Amino acid sequence: MSEASYAVPRPGTRPLALRLHAPGPLGARRQAGFTLMELILVTIIVGVAVPGILLLFETSARSSFHTEQVAIATHLAEEKLEAISADKFSSVRGWNYIAQANYPLENPVPGFDKYERETVVLEVDPNDLLTPHPNSGYKRVTVIIYWNQRAEHLEIPTLFTHHP
Repeated sequence: MSEASYAVPRPGTRPLALRLHAPGPLGARRQAGFTLMELILVTIIVGVAVPGILLLFETSARSSFHTEQVAIATHLAEEKLEAISADKFSSVRGWNYIAQANYPLENPVPGFDKYERETVVLEVDPNDLLTPHPNSGYKRVTVIIYWNQRAEHLEIPTLFTHHP
């Protein structure tokens, strides 16, 4: 065979050079993978999106946990206020039992090792409900719940009155 016969393709085939670089539909080149530019673009998008999504999950988890802590603190404060209200109406304890000395600091609150409960009882002036005033018939009781080693707290004040 002569050299000229190698340059002429067989019927129904293309030369090797044309087969590797033959245009596809609408003149586009066929590709077997991704270009470097596409890989860089995907890396940038993933590098920006993934940390943002992870931060969203972390923030959501923290918010959910904090909401649970506040709910527990609220329950513990309301529990103490209900006990004090029961003391007020008790035939054994009554109005005079509601005094600071009868409600010591609970550290920790029984059954809740990460919480402290403080109860502040102050008999106050009925005109402003802040100024201390003995025998006024008005007691401001504030229950304070601490958690996270006292880094966070919740206060619920309530007013008790004495009606003979």
